Amino acid sequence: MDTLVNGTSNFFVSDLNLSYRFPNRHGMLSVGVNNLFDNRFNFQNTDYNNVLIFPSRVVFSRITLAF
Repeated sequence: MDTLVNGTSNFFVSDLNLSYRFPNRHGMLSVGVNNLFDNRFNFQNTDYNNVLIFPSRVVFSRITLAF
């Protein structure tokens, strides 16, 4: 049986993002890491369709093209 416990906690999450702009400003390539140091914390998300905090390390890449 799970029980909810009221409490407070303080934590910091560090993110890293590296970007490279293509020549003539035709786009950008980004690589990043959310929760860089993989800090563990207890967090209960109430909006599962819009996740703002990742409880574990996430590596991502993104490409943006401009025509």
